[in-house]
Amino acid sequence: MYRLASCILLEHDLTLLVVAIVICAAGSLITVRLLQRTFSSSSTARIGWIVVGAIVAGSTVWCTHFVAMLAYMPGVPVTYDPELTIASLLLATIGCSIAFGLACETIPFPRIMGGLAFAAAVAVMHYVGMAALTVNAVVTWNIPSVVASVVAAVGLGVFAFSHAHVGSVRGIMLSAGLLALTVASLHFIGMSAMGIAPLPYDGGATVDESARGFMAIAVVVVGILITSVGFGTFILDREARLLSASRLRHFTESAVDGMVVASEGRLVEVNAAFEGMTQRSREALLGMAMGDLVPGAAELPEDKLIVSEILRVDGSAVPVELAIRSERMRASATPLTVFAFRDISRRLEQERTIDYLERFDSLTGLLNRDGFRNAAADRLRRSPAAAEFALLTLDLDDFRVVNEVHGQRVGDIVLGNLAERLREQCGAECLIGRLGGDEFVILTQSRDRYETLALAEELAGAFIAGVGRDGSTLTCAISVGVAFTSESGTKLGTLLNNAALAQQQARSCEQAILVYDRSMDEIAWRRRTFVKEFAEAIAGDQLELHYQLQVSLEDDSPVGYEALVRWNHPERGFVMPGDFIAQAEETGLIVDLGNWVLRTACREAARWTRPLSVAVNVSPLQLTDPGLIPALVAALDESGLSPQRLELEVTETCFAKDHAASQATLEAIRAIGVSVSMDDFGVGYSSIGLLRTFPFDKIKLDKALVDNIGNDLRADGVLRAVLSLGNALEVPILAEGVEMPLQLEHLRRHGCHLVQGYIFGRPERIPTAAMPEMDCDLRIA
Repeated sequence: MYRLASCILLEHDLTLLVVAIVICAAGSLITVRLLQRTFSSSSTARIGWIVVGAIVAGSTVWCTHFVAMLAYMPGVPVTYDPELTIASLLLATIGCSIAFGLACETIPFPRIMGGLAFAAAVAVMHYVGMAALTVNAVVTWNIPSVVASVVAAVGLGVFAFSHAHVGSVRGIMLSAGLLALTVASLHFIGMSAMGIAPLPYDGGATVDESARGFMAIAVVVVGILITSVGFGTFILDREARLLSASRLRHFTESAVDGMVVASEGRLVEVNAAFEGMTQRSREALLGMAMGDLVPGAAELPEDKLIVSEILRVDGSAVPVELAIRSERMRASATPLTVFAFRDISRRLEQERTIDYLERFDSLTGLLNRDGFRNAAADRLRRSPAAAEFALLTLDLDDFRVVNEVHGQRVGDIVLGNLAERLREQCGAECLIGRLGGDEFVILTQSRDRYETLALAEELAGAFIAGVGRDGSTLTCAISVGVAFTSESGTKLGTLLNNAALAQQQARSCEQAILVYDRSMDEIAWRRRTFVKEFAEAIAGDQLELHYQLQVSLEDDSPVGYEALVRWNHPERGFVMPGDFIAQAEETGLIVDLGNWVLRTACREAARWTRPLSVAVNVSPLQLTDPGLIPALVAALDESGLSPQRLELEVTETCFAKDHAASQATLEAIRAIGVSVSMDDFGVGYSSIGLLRTFPFDKIKLDKALVDNIGNDLRADGVLRAVLSLGNALEVPILAEGVEMPLQLEHLRRHGCHLVQGYIFGRPERIPTAAMPEMDCDLRIA
């Protein structure tokens, strides 16, 4: 240590020594910056930065060494070998290029290897430069000091290269200082290892001025080289960084989504979209830690689309979709991480809305069909096996009338109010749903059956009073079906089916509430069997039309036929209309049946050679079907039957639900040219009123008014009154069910126009009076 201190302080010119230290420090700083640029460059550009860095680093080491040598005063004349001096510069440059290259390679411990190579380059350059020194003296070396100089250089060089990737100012200064110490430690410890014993004085100069001049020129040239390269690289690096920042800024601002570029976890660039997401300005964002904006940002995976959130200034969180990608170059000192944010708050709100609509009814806020099924099945599955549940289905019988009379808006208000009342009366423990239309369903745990039935009565009361327009009260008939798990099991499908059966039976029996029992399965089975068989009968060839003759009493001539349907069942034989018409009306198959009868009657009547009329019955349900008029027109067009030969028979029940709509349909039928007659006159309560409001083409007296004429004075009086009414309205009267000559005689005597009944024969599959070239003898059967 004493030898090192005396060598520095006593054997060197301190002024030149300071110059050497300044050159070493400046060159080391430039070297570190070039090394960092080498780290962050691509493979092609990296070669150029290695060359430039090696020149600067080698020149720094060489210049530092020889300025220090100029400051060295051994007390004997000094000369320098030019070849070895130049060789030392070349070796330093080559060694530094190897060090730069190793530090950037994908090998184990690249920076340690680079530091070792740099230390070796400094050592080789120093001792080759010392070999260029020629003095008139004996030079000796202290080997331990030489080894110490190399060891010190290796340790400091490895440490310097290991910290060269740190991009902060502190990291750059630390790495540059370590490089300078690498060069200085090797030089001065190596100089202290050298001993010079002067030889006898030969009378020459004590100092070789030409050598010093050569060294001075070399130092100046190399110093200018270092300064020029350092300044040039600074300018180029600055321009490159500005260009990169501009491109980065343009890239982030061109994105619609929020974009952030971070380096070492801190924001270096943001775009306007991200500013809006965070409600922070660009100035406030730059330099912030990413973890302060995105919780757990450091642990988030890359190259995956993940859901996270951004913290705003007010502490609120914005849900986002986040994609992270890092640009990781080989041995990169400052990798950049790009964060792409997409605000998904609106999408999540829409998803919540969709999820709500998937499970809840938008009108009432109750569970919809699927939502109720899922929730009820889950509750039944999670409940104890001993727990009993009751499922109630509720249906408004005449709610369609509310919509038709008061409008759909009022109907929606009624349903909304009813749903609110259901919530109030059932409580939170009940599961309530709207299956659709006016159908509601409730699942509740039944601790006591009487309590459950009491709840059903309360719910029926809630349905009866629904608030309508202008505060008026609308009343609807109610049918409630109840099914218990003790009879139906815990399968939701079975519960729903059994409660629906009970509700249908309640409606059929005109009861408000009915509890399911197993006997209802037989009724339902019959209903399903009928629907299946009768649908097949309509689609197949099992139906037939039989025709009953209608006769004019004016001259006893045939005027037409009434088409009567028969079901030729493959097992039961012929089934009369009274055995299936009612079921067809209940199941809705009456519409398909009516259309079949209409088509068939038109087709068969069109083949009659005598232009007699054909009468077809129309049910109330068929009359309300919007497809009736198109079906009528199609039947006439396809058959070629004249509309004047077709007659549709309706009963007063067709006008019961919607008088105006039924009348409009019948007027459209008459506009086609088809006549309309009132059937079963005399068995209802509003027949006379209907005769006043609609101009029927014919009135058919029900069989009940014909049965007792000739035997009952009251029946005779009613008959005369009805016939007088027909004459007053100028509407022909047809009496049905005429079976006895006495009945026929009374009808003829009192001026009845037309008759129909067994007295002229039973219904025929082939109408005799309509057959070709046949004179029909209408003798009384």
